[in-house]
Amino acid sequence: MKKVAILPLDNRPCCYDFTETFGKWGAVELVQPPKDIIGGFTYFGDTSKIINWLLQVAPKVDGMILSIDQLAYGGLIPSRIMERDMEECMSIIGVVKEIREKYPHVVIYAVNVLMRISITTKNKIFTQYWKQVFRYSQLYDRLHRLKETEVAEELKRLEEDIPSEVLQEYLQARNRNHQMNLLMIDWIADGTLDFLAITQEDASAVGMHLMEQKSLVKKVYDMNIQRKVLVYPGADEATQTLLARMVQYFEKEKVKIYPKYGSTSGKLLVAKFEDRPVEESVISHITAAGAVVVDDSSEADLILYVNTPVSGEKDGNNASEEKAHFSSRHNLLYFIESIEFDLQKGKSVSVADISFPNASDMELVQLLLTENIFFSLNAYAGWNTAGNTLGTCISQSIISILTYKKLGEQKVIEEQHHSFMMERLMDEWAYQANVRGKVNTDITKRLKIDGTNLEDKYEEVNKQVKEELKPYFSKVISYLPKESREKNVWRLAVCELPWNRTFEVRIKVSKGS
Repeated sequence: MKKVAILPLDNRPCCYDFTETFGKWGAVELVQPPKDIIGGFTYFGDTSKIINWLLQVAPKVDGMILSIDQLAYGGLIPSRIMERDMEECMSIIGVVKEIREKYPHVVIYAVNVLMRISITTKNKIFTQYWKQVFRYSQLYDRLHRLKETEVAEELKRLEEDIPSEVLQEYLQARNRNHQMNLLMIDWIADGTLDFLAITQEDASAVGMHLMEQKSLVKKVYDMNIQRKVLVYPGADEATQTLLARMVQYFEKEKVKIYPKYGSTSGKLLVAKFEDRPVEESVISHITAAGAVVVDDSSEADLILYVNTPVSGEKDGNNASEEKAHFSSRHNLLYFIESIEFDLQKGKSVSVADISFPNASDMELVQLLLTENIFFSLNAYAGWNTAGNTLGTCISQSIISILTYKKLGEQKVIEEQHHSFMMERLMDEWAYQANVRGKVNTDITKRLKIDGTNLEDKYEEVNKQVKEELKPYFSKVISYLPKESREKNVWRLAVCELPWNRTFEVRIKVSKGS
């Protein structure tokens, strides 16, 4: 069995726990650094310990998947601020060159984030000006790239309104991170890296990121390395994507995927926080994961159903908004009957639920559960951005398909699959779609705090979240296949807010006999 080392983006469940789970399935042997040395919400990764860990595991593995943002800056949130300049970052990432020189046989994939078009909400001042900087980036792009001179006056007003220390740090971090992305392309060209994913963090159809994207893609073309670099929407899920790619590389296989969409108009929409139509994002994520899109479902190893946004409906970005459309244009009957038909034909089917950002579509999940379809799916995801969801869903699908082909231990794989699918329900459906908005509304009114930073109220809010989620776990268990429900005693082993905010939850399900 091949052995793969992953340096995650940070210590959130989506970055650390998901890949840890996929590694336990048996397609590869996976190792990650101790979670306590990886960067978190308010602290950076321990650079010296991470470098030592990389040097220790490098001679023992066949492949490495590296988050450059964790290594260079200390994590995703530190990547948006200027605690480390380019010179310091260069001195840190030199360890990758050292590993390449000492262990030329090791396959090295890397991911680096193309910075989002606003600031990080690291304190109350930065939270206050998040929307203004987002708008600034859009106007800057419209003026300088699209030559829309009529926005110049509004752009100037924003420059005056945003505190100079906020705007300058944002622009300096953008420039440093862009230089890092250019350097990573050099590292592809000189053979330091074998594949590079440059993932576009939260963005929109216009913004400063588009000029950066163009210069990156132009450099890839100039250096004639177009098969080894991909720029596409995403961030937190990318090490999962590269793990799926590496598994296929080692197995010398390419999983064939046929996408189906909730609606024709939906696949042409630009999802919230992204810069291109849904269909283009889907193709990019399948390609980044090393799989191939096929035009005939009969050729496919997997049918990927994409529950798309609904044209003209609310985007559901506000956590307190109901995560349901209740629209006649949201044709869930077609969706469910088509899924059921493909399952009856023996097809592997997965659902990427991107209709709302950072939450399940409540209407869809209710149907999947009541029709006893959910646990027959190969994968399901519905968290954060469309790119995040697509990356997790596609990666889980690829890795589980190849694991079953390799090991053939269906019962063991089914139990692991049920655990992860229960965790997805508890996270994306129970917490994000139902509980989080309720908790945020309550703590704002009762505790006078915001869900983006719980200050000294973490213990109280964390306890509240646990209590709110308990009834949902009983519902989740009731929908498990009868054999799994009767054979195992399922319990909610971990239920906590991993960071001092309400944006995400950490859920771990375990079983007894």
